[in-house]
Amino acid sequence: MGQNFADEISQLLSTLRRGKAAARDRARERLISIGAPAAESVRILALSRSWSARMEGAAILGEWKFEEDFIRLSRLSEDAQWVVRRAAVTALSGYPQGAEAIAPLAADPEPLVREAVALALGRFPDQAAVLCRLFADSRPSVVRAALASVQSLCVPGAYEALSKLLDAELGPAQRHRVIAALGATGDLRALPLLTEFLEHPDSRMRVGAAEGLGAMARPQAESPLRERLGFAMLTGERDLRVRRAIHAALRRLKSEAADLDSLPMAGSGDGANPRELPLPGEAAPDSDCEGDSG
Repeated sequence: MGQNFADEISQLLSTLRRGKAAARDRARERLISIGAPAAESVRILALSRSWSARMEGAAILGEWKFEEDFIRLSRLSEDAQWVVRRAAVTALSGYPQGAEAIAPLAADPEPLVREAVALALGRFPDQAAVLCRLFADSRPSVVRAALASVQSLCVPGAYEALSKLLDAELGPAQRHRVIAALGATGDLRALPLLTEFLEHPDSRMRVGAAEGLGAMARPQAESPLRERLGFAMLTGERDLRVRRAIHAALRRLKSEAADLDSLPMAGSGDGANPRELPLPGEAAPDSDCEGDSG
């Protein structure tokens, strides 16, 4: 390696330690593009006393995915600083054996680390049970990350893991999240269960069922939603959020707008805005989605 090249790497590492955000981004990208010639210098960076330097080192090593760095990244996943642990989790997700280091961090005290774990575990089919336990997490951001993994990555075994989680002792808000997540698996076995939950006496469960049916993205999910909405009209369903959740689900299933406009809603008569709806897990027990509303 020529002296000029070595000087460039040294300057880039210095920028990572002390530069402003935009400069650090450019330095990181350049080091990633350099690859193996910069590896030893970045490995030293990952051992720095500065947590920000260790974080940068973990991020770059994760981009390279050199086999010899797996143990180093596993150690960084146990770092005292949560930002370093989060960077290590993301880096380890690129390794076939990464789950063994990532899975224990599903119980990390820092929510942003658990969020990274939820996103990472979607790459490991054998970790469906660990991933789905995060639907019972107290932080909605973690639940959103788990939902993204289940839905976009189609994690095998997610339906079974979520079904077992329903048998656990969960609070109403946690149960709502799990019900909604069942549909995100895209597994047709969730259809009869979600249809049953559409008639649950607790309105939070009905909201979860509607969200789950909308997330299925299956034409078979439309019929139970329309039936429940019609049933609600006849019996005077009082819970506006359930109706809004059903409307949002039908829109998500690409139902015809004319059909939706013909279905009246309580309140002002304005159409349902899906953005007003909470993501699975954001309906807290003391929200206006009251339990046992009938």
